[in-house]
Amino acid sequence: MHGLTRLCQMCIFACLMGKSKDRARRRPGGRGRKYRDLADYIAKTGDTQATIAAKLNVTQAYVSRVAGGLVIPRAVLAVKIAEYAKIPLDSFTRAYLKRQALEADKQPAA
Repeated sequence: MHGLTRLCQMCIFACLMGKSKDRARRRPGGRGRKYRDLADYIAKTGDTQATIAAKLNVTQAYVSRVAGGLVIPRAVLAVKIAEYAKIPLDSFTRAYLKRQALEADKQPAA
């Protein structure tokens, strides 16, 4: 349930800040977004999780969990990561939901 609460926080925050994917598409250049998500940014730039963690004052393990879709960062940190890595703000939610769907598929049918 904690993940869903965080998901709701992200949706509300994205609406309040006007940083939805649709709005970014309407503006020329889409606010400079270049990468799909944090994992894509790391793969394409060669930037390390440790470097990102140091810049954002979090642990490398936390950056790993965010990039892997295990957690959705809190709203303020999500904005910082999105700005740093030039990724859409909703990419954290998409990565989390994708991970949850993969985990559900692994569960044996009862």
